[in-house]
Amino acid sequence: MAYALINPIPDIERIELGLARMMALTAEINRNETLRIRPFTVLDFMPKWAEAVDQPPPRPITSNDVRLAFGLPLKSETAPADKEGP
Repeated sequence: MAYALINPIPDIERIELGLARMMALTAEINRNETLRIRPFTVLDFMPKWAEAVDQPPPRPITSNDVRLAFGLPLKSETAPADKEGP
């Protein structure tokens, strides 16, 4: 109880930890030892939020991405503009 006052666990993580414990217990009770030798742990049922945070953000969608998705010819981004004249 004193540790909770020094470094409290956020409510959502406390709920997820409790649910993961119950799921691990239920899975362990019903585990077929011939199919799964390794016992279930709480970590098997905890969401992996940190992995999603550590990933770089996706790159922005360009017009060529849209053209590729619809099977249209790609537009060259470095092509010179058409000039009219002599």
